[in-house]
Amino acid sequence: HGYLRFHLMVHEYASYPSRSERVTSHWHEEYELLYLPDGTGTAHVNGRSLSVSAGDILFFSSGEVHSISAPPGLPLTFCAVVFGLELISSYGNDDIQQKYIHRQTSGELLFQTFFPPDAPPYQELCSSLEAIRALYQEDFSSHELLIKAELLRIWHYLCRYPAPEALRVYQRDDSRILLPKKILRFIQEHYSSVLTIQGLSSAFHMSEGQF
Repeated sequence: HGYLRFHLMVHEYASYPSRSERVTSHWHEEYELLYLPDGTGTAHVNGRSLSVSAGDILFFSSGEVHSISAPPGLPLTFCAVVFGLELISSYGNDDIQQKYIHRQTSGELLFQTFFPPDAPPYQELCSSLEAIRALYQEDFSSHELLIKAELLRIWHYLCRYPAPEALRVYQRDDSRILLPKKILRFIQEHYSSVLTIQGLSSAFHMSEGQF
């Protein structure tokens, strides 16, 4: 997802309509803003399912397990801006770092996941995403400062419109995603081996049906 000295990448992707799983279940340390230009489907985030359609914006925090599915035969495209937090962090422990970065990474400040077109701050997020997308396609190596400025603008609105309390309680419960993350990590580490449902379920002390 980008380079060591500029930890950001814009992914443009048209999923295969023959498959129901359009984005396989995964997670990463980077943060991600995803915009759906076309199609309908279901986003799965840390065990929660959200119906999504063209125009919607999704935000995935660092470490969140997420995937996207859609009915076979229907189109689904997306644009994803994926970035490392160090790109907008302060080098010192100033007010910006304490109030807006550390509070989020510590779990005190939780962001919303889903932004449909009629919800604030959709227009602001959409504007910044489109700006980043255009700057990246033009020549991101000449526009790092403008891209970083738009990322900070996005972070400002995510902080200004945090997750509601009911969702905050749900998001704090990480027990639902610990096992899926362990399984995904195991598959990644043993990808070159022969993997079977029987072997995987045995490795995690589960029946094949449970797995």
